[in-house]
Amino acid sequence: MRLLSRPSNISRPFDRLAIESVLYQVFLVVTGAWSDPFELDYHFDTEFWLQAERLLAKSNLYPHRSISFNSPVIGVPLALFRIIISLKQLYQNPWDHDEEAIHQLRSEVEEWEGVVLSEGETDHHLEDEDVRVSPGIYRDAAYLYVLVSSLLMDQISIGDWTPGVPQVAPRDSWQLKKAIQILRGRQDDPDWSKCFIGNWPIYSLGFFLDDPEGIELVRKDMQQRWDVVRFSQIMRFRKDLEATWAARGTVTSASIWAESLTLIQAKDQATDWIDALG
Repeated sequence: MRLLSRPSNISRPFDRLAIESVLYQVFLVVTGAWSDPFELDYHFDTEFWLQAERLLAKSNLYPHRSISFNSPVIGVPLALFRIIISLKQLYQNPWDHDEEAIHQLRSEVEEWEGVVLSEGETDHHLEDEDVRVSPGIYRDAAYLYVLVSSLLMDQISIGDWTPGVPQVAPRDSWQLKKAIQILRGRQDDPDWSKCFIGNWPIYSLGFFLDDPEGIELVRKDMQQRWDVVRFSQIMRFRKDLEATWAARGTVTSASIWAESLTLIQAKDQATDWIDALG
């Protein structure tokens, strides 16, 4: 991108919007769905991402304001997205990994774990800052990215993983306890449901769960997101989760989603037919 080749900082809001939008789309494409065939190998250009990350870090259009205030798209530290991308690609390719890269990832994850364990802030806000959304929403979303990263890192570290969806984590793990606490606290919060940055970590969290309460919290959270914003991404994530829970023998109570899932499947089939007809 031409913006990344500039030696100076970003000076226009639209330029920052453009870069963040590209990075978020990169994140969505590379992470995809956990059920995607692991043979799909989307190349992640780490150097491009780091270059963009550095440019955005030094290009706050509103100095001394928070990340969420300066960030029109993402609102949480970009490093968390990069860590998730790296961990997911590693998880899907266990035979192709670099011990030094794993060590570096582990160090970054441990640093973020410290923030969550100490109830630290992932951003800074001035008392007089005019915030569009409660800072706590961005903090909780960032925490979920950290918790999913930590759970993935745990399974990778002990070699307990195979390509595909994540394995169930111990119910008494500190990561799941903290994640459940966040979801409980955000029940019936419309602003939380509108926070699209939370879609992916909540979806991923569901694969680590096997207890009915945790599954119902994830299911309810995704239902509320669907009710508020109607993003097809939410429906596809939910469909993926329900299939995995059913395959594991988890009893579901998702009848309210049956009709919606059928509609999504019908749309997918229609798209396939159109593509086949050229």
